[in-house]
Formats: sequence, structure tokens, C-alpha cells
Amino acid sequence: MEVRSFEVDHVSALWHLDFHHAARKVLGRAGHWVKLLLLGVIDDRSRLVCHLQWYLDEIAESLIHVLSQAFMKRGLPRALMTDNGAAMLADEIFAGAMTSARVGPRVTANGRVSCNGSGVGATSGWCRL
Repeated sequence: MEVRSFEVDHVSALWHLDFHHAARKVLGRAGHWVKLLLLGVIDDRSRLVCHLQWYLDEIAESLIHVLSQAFMKRGLPRALMTDNGAAMLADEIFAGAMTSARVGPRVTANGRVSCNGSGVGATSGWCRL
């Protein structure tokens, strides 16, 4: 059985979130074709989809909205794993929203652990809550 270094033993210990670009375009309000993005939050242990929603832009506002919906539905995770997308690296995400929600560290896809969104500040692999 394959075990990845970021796998956890408990539900809500780690959530994954990412944008997915849709294969098809849809007709927008202005009458031109737009490509949609699906933003999803998935629990690592149970593979439960905490929240899933379509957006037009990959921006911090969309990410904050999805995270707040996931928090309201499923509570707070101990940590989040993201890639290094622009919305995920925005200061608003981890300096404001994640700190006030008291969510644990952010783990990027390359394994870097960050308490403050900058990739520094880890203590023994995980940040203290």
C-alpha cells in the first residue's frame, strides 16, 4: 500500500484545496465565452468533499469564499495543503482569514510547511496552534 508523506490518520487533520480549469467554455453574461474554474476542498483521510464551487477567476476572494463555506459545513481542519497558485499565496488568505479562523499550518504541494503563508516559521514540521 502506498503511503504519502502528507497523509494523515484522522478526519479533518488535513484538507487539500485547488482550482481545476474546466474543459468547456460557457456563455457569460456579456455574451462572450468564458472558461470556468472549479475550486474544491477535500478531506485527506475520508476523501469527503468539504465544498466545491464554480468560479470565473482564480482570485483570493474566491478562495476565501470556498474556505468559509467549507468551515461552516465541516468545521476547521488542523492543516491545509495547497499548491503555489496566486490565490493561495495571497496575503489576505493566511495573514487574515486563516489566522482569525485558527486553522493550523499551510502545507504546499512541495512539502513546505508555513504558519504565516511565507514558508517559514515551522516548529518540528508542524506549527503550534
